[in-house]
Amino acid sequence: MKSKYQSPSGVQIIRHLFSSFKTIIIVAFIAAVGSVIYVLTLNDVYRSSANLFPSEERSVGLDILSGRGLGALTGGLIGGRNRDIDRLYVLLNSESSKRRVIEEFNLMEVYETAGERWPMTITMGELEDNTSFRGLQEGNFIIEVWDEDPARAKAMVEFYVQLVSDLSIELAGVEARNYREFIEQRYNLSLQTIDDLRNRMQVFQESYGIYELPEQVLSNLQVIADLMARKIEAQARLEVFNETLSPENDLYKTTQIEVNVLDQQIQNLYKNSNQEQFLINFPELPKIASEYYKLLQDIEVEIQIQKVLLPLYEQARLEEQKSLPVVTVVDPPQIAEKKDRPFRSLIVILSVLSAGILIKLLLIIQLHYSLNRAYFKELLNSSDAN
Repeated sequence: MKSKYQSPSGVQIIRHLFSSFKTIIIVAFIAAVGSVIYVLTLNDVYRSSANLFPSEERSVGLDILSGRGLGALTGGLIGGRNRDIDRLYVLLNSESSKRRVIEEFNLMEVYETAGERWPMTITMGELEDNTSFRGLQEGNFIIEVWDEDPARAKAMVEFYVQLVSDLSIELAGVEARNYREFIEQRYNLSLQTIDDLRNRMQVFQESYGIYELPEQVLSNLQVIADLMARKIEAQARLEVFNETLSPENDLYKTTQIEVNVLDQQIQNLYKNSNQEQFLINFPELPKIASEYYKLLQDIEVEIQIQKVLLPLYEQARLEEQKSLPVVTVVDPPQIAEKKDRPFRSLIVILSVLSAGILIKLLLIIQLHYSLNRAYFKELLNSSDAN
């Protein structure tokens, strides 16, 4: 008859565990003793920490236009405190920073990794396990270091604080210098451009005799108007002379000559081509006006650009020379008075609980096997036959 697999009931499991209660106690006791022996071999580890608050970031840029100076732009536009905290984290967690800390405190000897195959890599891993850099929602930044020597833990935190301040100032200096060079190049280009435009304006003025176009146009029109008035007056007198004098009369001839001269002068003014005269060539006036106002516009644009660039340039020069603290130490590191880890009691409790759970699982498996011994035997024989 073929056997069937039987699952033990809850009552059977409880009875079996109760009957093996002594075994459970012995295993738990052995685990407790073993964990106690283990935790007694662990060295005490102390924690030291510093609470930092990122200072207003030194930054250069367009924020000067708002009148708030250069420090508020980066925080206002691209992340504020979150960006400051990310910057601190990147600087502290960089490989170069880890190497400086390792060399400063000879951590290869402290962590006993000098004889390893990759001592620097392993030491960096140990350092990562014993350090913590984290930003809080309030905007402050916490540096934590764990070490068996509380004085060394405090010294390492102090070194990290000084390191992040130095690196931040150095980085800000590079950014300020790059920005200053950019503004300086653009400002010099503007100076060169406006000089070129002024030279072009000078050539234009010398070529067309134009210095103040609106005033000169009005002046020329006034001259033409005066000549037109004189011509009309002479024509009126000539009409009168037609009725009273003969064409051979000297006064008639003189008036006729006057009308012709005035008419010729008016025509010459409209068609003026003599560049030496302080008069405007009216047929070319649209072209002259267009070029004149284009040059004025270009010069005015460059002047406005310089008004923007000059304060930016001066501020960038000041920023490059500054050496401001990047972080404010709210809570400086202290030498710990009591250990932070290991949690010996917790380790012992977890060891006993783990051992108890494990032995219970093994006893339940044993119960399953004892109830289904015949089933497993038939299953094994069936496998062998196949």
